[in-house]
Amino acid sequence: MPEPRYFRQLAGVGCRVFSFSTNLSLGFRPATWLGPDRWDFSDLDTLAHRVLDARPDGLIMPRILLETPDWWLQQHPEKSRCSTTAGGFITRASESRSGTVVPSIASLLWRRDMAAGLQH
Repeated sequence: MPEPRYFRQLAGVGCRVFSFSTNLSLGFRPATWLGPDRWDFSDLDTLAHRVLDARPDGLIMPRILLETPDWWLQQHPEKSRCSTTAGGFITRASESRSGTVVPSIASLLWRRDMAAGLQH
C-alpha cells in the first residue's frame, strides 16, 4: 500500500498530481465492486485521504485495473459473453495465462456493465 510518507515526500518537493492503482475486482488493491449494487470504496478512500493529508490541494489520478469480477462471470455464462463483430466474426471469452476467464472486450453486455461499474 502506498504509505503516507511517500505522499508527504512527493508533496514536499512540489508534486501536486498523485496517482495510485485501484481496481474493480481482482488486482493490486482490494476489490471495490463486490456484487450487483454492492460497493466498498474504503481502500480507495484511504488512499485519497493519504494524498489529501499530504497536500490538501492535490489532484488524484487513479489507475483503475478493469478486471471482471468473479460474480459477474458466474452470472453470465460464456454464451452471453460472445459477440458478433461487424464483419460477422464471433468473439468469445478466453482464458488468461492464469486460467481466469477473460470476457471478450467486444461483448456489448460486458462493455455496458463495466462502463456502469466505472461510473460508481
